[in-house]
Amino acid sequence: MTTDFEKLHRAAKSNKEDAADLSIAYNGRTVAMRAYNDRPGKDTKADLVATREEYEATVSRLQQKYFPDTSAAPEGERFANRKQALNWLQSQGYKVGQDKFYKDCKAGFPQIHRDKTISRYQVLQYGQQLDVDTRGSATDLSAAREESETRKAIASADREEMKRDHERRELDKNWISREEADLTVCTWAALTRDNIAGRLTKNIATFIHAVGGNLDRIAAGQAIIDQSITDGCNDIANSSEVDIEIEPRGNEI
Repeated sequence: MTTDFEKLHRAAKSNKEDAADLSIAYNGRTVAMRAYNDRPGKDTKADLVATREEYEATVSRLQQKYFPDTSAAPEGERFANRKQALNWLQSQGYKVGQDKFYKDCKAGFPQIHRDKTISRYQVLQYGQQLDVDTRGSATDLSAAREESETRKAIASADREEMKRDHERRELDKNWISREEADLTVCTWAALTRDNIAGRLTKNIATFIHAVGGNLDRIAAGQAIIDQSITDGCNDIANSSEVDIEIEPRGNEI
């Protein structure tokens, strides 16, 4: 099953800067999560909040860039206050009490704006990350699982890219450049001209003898010329193999 991160990572790979921003933000958040779980405290909490906000901001920006029709709600869509946000979380099945939610809001995530509103997107992300504070040692397992899934997603995306590169190489090797094709055509044209001229020179005595200055014998002379041209072309054809591939035009099959 394709995860949102996998879809976003694949899309961002087309832009090295976006892909780097996404990886840095994700790795920073993962390290902060582990540090907070191992050493709960003011400093690790602050780091967690900062890295989590950076990751969420990066994901939001890239989602709006690569998937504008399905991206999460922007910052402009907010709950009117903490109570409304808490009610929504509880209605969605997230197990969080008022004391904890208000305390986390005070700590900076979700962020309470000056007009008391709270970003719907941040509240959604908060709900998805509740296990950081409530599941204790299970957080390591969750982080490890998420990291493993991310690595699998990245590896899968890399394999797909390698497959496409291989297919492109297989297709490209069946073609030659226009410059090479033009050079080949010019070479064969020159060889054809030289061989026909050579055949005519070789048969000039026969031609003169056959015609003998008699206009009534033009047909016999023309026959010698035609045969010389044919022989010259046969010389070229027999000198090496020439492969000609004819492709259909437009929708012809």
